[in-house]
Amino acid sequence: MKDFLARLLSTLLHPLLTPTYSIITIWYGPFLKMKNLTGIENINAVIGWVFLFSTIIPITLLVILKSFHIISSVTLNDRKDRKYPLIGAMASNLGLAYVFEYLGYGALLKMIAVASAFVILISWFITFWWKISIHMASLGGYLAILIWGCLSAGRPVLIAFLITLMLATLLGWARVERKAHSPAQVVAGLLLGFLLISAFVAPMVI
Repeated sequence: MKDFLARLLSTLLHPLLTPTYSIITIWYGPFLKMKNLTGIENINAVIGWVFLFSTIIPITLLVILKSFHIISSVTLNDRKDRKYPLIGAMASNLGLAYVFEYLGYGALLKMIAVASAFVILISWFITFWWKISIHMASLGGYLAILIWGCLSAGRPVLIAFLITLMLATLLGWARVERKAHSPAQVVAGLLLGFLLISAFVAPMVI
């Protein structure tokens, strides 16, 4: 039962899905200032672009790399398997930023895409020596958007903090339970994502 829950949490809060969650949260959450900074009127088109560049393209890359035996598994459990997928994910996020620029979307969307690429770049460097949790780094980025969204809108930060604590605890437990990471790697990933995304987003919304 514990293994099933750990797998479910790891899937639902997968790094390939959290960027889409972030855009949905900004649009449908009570974050008027953030929403205005997106410069968009049709959320469906943005979700489509984000899902394409953050989910479809990286998954396609994983399948191609696995078919050519460049990586041993699409789950990237082996630290050595992460080199090319992370480079591909970083390039895909930069491509998303370019699309946002080309379409004339607001600065916030472009900044989030660039910030995400930067998180992946730092994770890529760390991966040469240590298996930092990409799951937690991605969740940390989402939680940064959630908390700074609350601060920018004058919403109760305590609620956002409790949601942050709950999600981080659940996913952290899942990654350790699945023996994918140590507690230190989980905490490091969360802090990396939260601090880097905060550094890019906070100056724009506060």
